[in-house]
Amino acid sequence: MPFYKCHKDKDWYYYLFEPNPLSFKEIAKQIKEYNIPNLTLLEYAAWHEECRREMWLSIRKNRNGGYKKRGGASLFSGKRLLGKVREAVDCIDFDKWVKKNLSKEDYIHLRMDIEGAEYYVLPKMIKGGSMDYISSLSIEFHAYKFKGENRKIFNLIHKELKEYFSNCKNIEILKLQGIEKN
Repeated sequence: MPFYKCHKDKDWYYYLFEPNPLSFKEIAKQIKEYNIPNLTLLEYAAWHEECRREMWLSIRKNRNGGYKKRGGASLFSGKRLLGKVREAVDCIDFDKWVKKNLSKEDYIHLRMDIEGAEYYVLPKMIKGGSMDYISSLSIEFHAYKFKGENRKIFNLIHKELKEYFSNCKNIEILKLQGIEKN
């Protein structure tokens, strides 16, 4: 489904975080072209602290010397299918951002597909309290896409998150792709 068709419901307000410079430009163009006033596009990576970090991009050089996008990106080098092109991106502390910009009284649906960063962001949200703001969520987990040391670390955190979401009573769990819910 094209991006612009996903955000037509005027009763909702959308925040979209996109640190990949190529994707950011494409999405910004669509927002302008299709006049989506209820969406704010932020050029940040969701992370557990504010910083600047390298992102590995799945792009390749074209014949003209420029870059052509092939797919996703990740803050981690061990993810399969990523190229060797890196770009420094700004990261926000997502836990702090939620608490500063949203209200517990709002109905907040969190859709998260952040290519491995969920293993740092979600524990910080749980510990920091911003998970209490979330009404429903859909998350895609990515431990299986990594190898080496990252995979070992992610597998440990993955078990803790699985237990948290299995026992979670105050959040409507719509989708936990890549993690089984009991």
